[in-house]
Amino acid sequence: MSGRRILIAEDEAIAAMATQQMIEDLTGAVTEVVDSAEAALESCGRAPVDLVLMDVRLKGEMTGLDAAGLIHERFAVPVVLVTAYSARDLSRLGEALPPFPFLTKPLVEDELEAALRELL
Repeated sequence: MSGRRILIAEDEAIAAMATQQMIEDLTGAVTEVVDSAEAALESCGRAPVDLVLMDVRLKGEMTGLDAAGLIHERFAVPVVLVTAYSARDLSRLGEALPPFPFLTKPLVEDELEAALRELL
């Protein structure tokens, strides 16, 4: 897994720092941390990444769910959704879950590592 380029899209600063530290401990390769779906799309367009960890709710007009679909479609990059909501909670909010794996907050390093190993 080392040397992999991972983009983090998270708008909560403390969660972003914790996620970055976990990934760096596991792979040593966070390319960028952004706080909006639009910034995640721009980042993927500027430099190739191997995986995106995408919060479902971000700053800006676009949701993380929308950006995940576009990133997967445009760049063929795997996306792991990160959310404080469960799948049941998201469906109650009226949002269809795309076919992406997801992790719930707060992230647990073992679960994050398993997801990274599976997708990378």
